[in-house]
Amino acid sequence: MIDLAVEFGRQFDSTFKIKTHGYSHDEIPLFRAMCTSLTSLSKQFDVEEYHGNSHQVVFTGNGSYARSNARCELSDLMIVAYSPITKNVRLTYLQAKSERATLNSVCGREFSANLEQWFLLSNRPKISGVGNSFNPPGDLLSSAILPSVGSFAFFYKDMTGEFQTYFSTANYLFPPKIYPRKKGKLQALGRCGVGVVALLIAVWKSV
Repeated sequence: MIDLAVEFGRQFDSTFKIKTHGYSHDEIPLFRAMCTSLTSLSKQFDVEEYHGNSHQVVFTGNGSYARSNARCELSDLMIVAYSPITKNVRLTYLQAKSERATLNSVCGREFSANLEQWFLLSNRPKISGVGNSFNPPGDLLSSAILPSVGSFAFFYKDMTGEFQTYFSTANYLFPPKIYPRKKGKLQALGRCGVGVVALLIAVWKSV
């Protein structure tokens, strides 16, 4: 029996590699390639780009990883997956980062990130929109049933020179040490499950 999620993941991997072949490490074309790869393979995905507004939301941080009066963008992409059969809908606010390295393994790897963005998507505090054009519900993140509402995707090149995607929910990542500024590193907790289908299985099997 064919596992549809795994098969879809393989198709995504192939499509993403074709679209990003010859790309540099610029993260904007990479996450746009992720967007078009998803939507070209299935009508069950709707993706909206949030990138471009540096300060979309304000929230109360813990004073360490995020300022007590912190502000940052909500995400780069909002990915919605829905099932017309079960009528279930799942979404994730995804922050994309380009790791400017060629890696033979991501196990134990520390990835560069904005720790205020990580705090926002992992701890999911109450938020307020910045300005008059963006007014999200205050409990947009905090009332989510699943922690996967906040996630990260790190793009990196494998040993063949092709781009791969390392995906993790934000709450599964943690800074390995205290950093004096909001720029720092994130590392996945627990076992390392590596596979090109990680993102698609996480989204697909939840609907």
